[in-house]
Amino acid sequence: MFLVLWAALGIVAGALFSFVAETATPKAYLLDVLAGAAGAVLGGFLAAALGFGSPTEFNFVAVLFAVAAAVLVLFAKQKTRKWK
Repeated sequence: MFLVLWAALGIVAGALFSFVAETATPKAYLLDVLAGAAGAVLGGFLAAALGFGSPTEFNFVAVLFAVAAAVLVLFAKQKTRKWK
């Protein structure tokens, strides 16, 4: 159940990042949202692997891991993007 929460937090982080980074195209916006969701799910599972709860129970530390991983993935995506 909390896998959905992690993904939702990643979607919000991706949307906010896209807004702040002034992503102009719908394709770039969609990629930001998907990257945020993927990063959040990865961070949530990483937290579970490190012993901070599980994907089936709420744990505030796991949520923080999910948000932090989403932001890191989005920054990495932004830095590796090819500039025109």
